[in-house]
Amino acid sequence: MKIAFKLVTNFPMEYDSFLSKCDAIRSTRMEDPEFMMHELPYGELDSKSVGIIEGVLFLTYGSLIVSSVHGCSHLDQLVQWCGSQFDGLIIFDECHKAKNLVLEAGSQDTRTGAAVLELQEKLPEARVVYCSAAGASEPRNLGYMVRLGLWGPGTSFSEFSEFLGRSTLT
Repeated sequence: MKIAFKLVTNFPMEYDSFLSKCDAIRSTRMEDPEFMMHELPYGELDSKSVGIIEGVLFLTYGSLIVSSVHGCSHLDQLVQWCGSQFDGLIIFDECHKAKNLVLEAGSQDTRTGAAVLELQEKLPEARVVYCSAAGASEPRNLGYMVRLGLWGPGTSFSEFSEFLGRSTLT
């Protein structure tokens, strides 16, 4: 049985600093094995060739949206590895990196915001933590935070656009 799955997305630093942060985390002697997505090959993570059955997986927002030349994405790898019944933890550190999911009229959303939303949609049982000192400077920047419970079934707003339409900053 797959247990102790945890996904931590992003460290908002330059690449060398990211690796230093990963080394610091490794030195805490966590009980679960840790893996860095940028060190892993594309394909099924729990296959015999890769062999990740459980553990903590660290990746940047950039690696969440990247794909191989054959079209395999790290996002697809994560969803396959976790499985549709995954009820572990996803921590979006510095989650404001996904804030441009809902842009001004006529513009396109960012791949990062879309990937963060897609990950949450594909893993509906996952527990989600949003961490940021600057989560949203305006209501439209909350679009990726679907697990807040501010819109959707059982709330006053059936969808985010309705929530956004009735939100005001004072």
